[in-house]
Amino acid sequence: RERPAKLLLATSAASSSGLIPWWKKYISLFNYKEFVQLLSGDSSPIDVEDWRRHSVYDQRSRTAKDFWNIVKKDFDDEERKKLLRFVTSVSRPPLKGFKYLQPPFTIRYSEGDQSNTFGAKMKAVFTKKKSKEKLPTASTCFNLLKLPSYPTKKILREKLRQCINEGKGLYLT
Repeated sequence: RERPAKLLLATSAASSSGLIPWWKKYISLFNYKEFVQLLSGDSSPIDVEDWRRHSVYDQRSRTAKDFWNIVKKDFDDEERKKLLRFVTSVSRPPLKGFKYLQPPFTIRYSEGDQSNTFGAKMKAVFTKKKSKEKLPTASTCFNLLKLPSYPTKKILREKLRQCINEGKGLYLT
């Protein structure tokens, strides 16, 4: 019984003396919806052109061109949100656009990633061997999509859909 009273007294004293963090008084400036939006990002549809414009990728790459074409023309907004979540762990775009995503969304060629030896990795990189089996992978801490080179756009579309629809991760809800 004595402990809760001491805790209440300590909290009250800390609050009146200004020891409670300065930002807590600013939370009251936002309603619930605004605060969630501030923390979680924008709930509006994803602007694919803004996303592409503020991403890092080899603009000469056929696979990257096919990727953006699929995201823009073949995916609906729900699939785009799943893809964004697959790569960044968040399904909403940044509040003021992808310009503010840090680190920026990045697409990297990944053919050699699953090889064990340095030689095998280098051979895969330089020969740009095309794969039909490998799935795209992501490093969510770095907003990095590791994309194998596929022989056709159709296979790339199938593999992306397989990843975003079947891949279950440890999402915080």
